[in-house]
Amino acid sequence: MAPGRPLGGQGRLAFPVLLAVIVFIYGSHLRNSFQFDDFHSIVQNPYLRDIHNVPRFFVDSGISSVLPANRAYRPVLFTSLAVDYHLGHGLAPLWFHLSTLFWFVLQIALIFVLSCSIFDRISSETGNGWPALFAAAVYGLHPVMAETVNYVIQRAELQSTLGVVAGLVVYIRFPGLRKYCLYLLPVAIGILSKPPALVFPVLLFLYLWLIQDERPLRALARATPSIAAIAALAILTAKMTPPSFNPGAG
Repeated sequence: MAPGRPLGGQGRLAFPVLLAVIVFIYGSHLRNSFQFDDFHSIVQNPYLRDIHNVPRFFVDSGISSVLPANRAYRPVLFTSLAVDYHLGHGLAPLWFHLSTLFWFVLQIALIFVLSCSIFDRISSETGNGWPALFAAAVYGLHPVMAETVNYVIQRAELQSTLGVVAGLVVYIRFPGLRKYCLYLLPVAIGILSKPPALVFPVLLFLYLWLIQDERPLRALARATPSIAAIAALAILTAKMTPPSFNPGAG
C-alpha cells in the first residue's frame, strides 16, 4: 500500500510545532553539569580528549571507562562523545547536551515516519498522520524520557533505539534496498552504541507477521538475514566486552 500524505492542510504545521516544543522543553537543560556515570566514562576518561583515539574505541573496550567494572564495548557511543569533546574544545556540557538533543529529535522524526508507515499499512483511511503524530508526541513529551536525554552517558539508549527505528523505517519505506540488506546498517550502528538494539529481528518478525500479514514461517524466512547479522554482532559484542564488566544486575 502506498503511503499517503502524513498530515494534510493545516496539520502540516503540527509536526514542526511538536519538534519545536520538544526542543524548547529540553533546551532548559543544555547547561546542566555531568552526573553519576558521566564522571568515570567522560570527565575522567583521558581517551576522549583526542579525536585521533576514535579508531581505538572499535578495537579496545578497555578505554571506555577508568573503572574496570564499567568498561563495555560501545564504540559508536564513545566516538560521538569524543566528537563532542573535540567540538567543545574540552568538557563543555553544552556540546554534549546539544548532540544528545539532536539524536533525540531525529529519533522522534523517525518514530513519526514509522508510525505513519504502520497506520498506512493497516488502514487506507486518510488522516493516519494524526495518530502517528500522537504516538511521536507521547514518546517525545513523556517525562520518563527526561533522564535519558538529560544524562549524557545515557545517550547510548537513544542511539541504540534510533538504530532500531531507522532500520525498520528503511526496511518498510525502501523495499528496493532489502536485497542489499542496507536496512541493517543503522541497526549495526545502534548495537555498537548499546546491545538492546539486538532486539531488531524480533520487531521485524512481528511487523512482517502482524502488520504485513505474512505467514509466520514466511515472516521468519524474511527476517533470517537480520537474525544472522545480529547474531554475528552479538558474538562480536560479547567477545569485545572485558571480563571485568559488571552490568550491576542479573
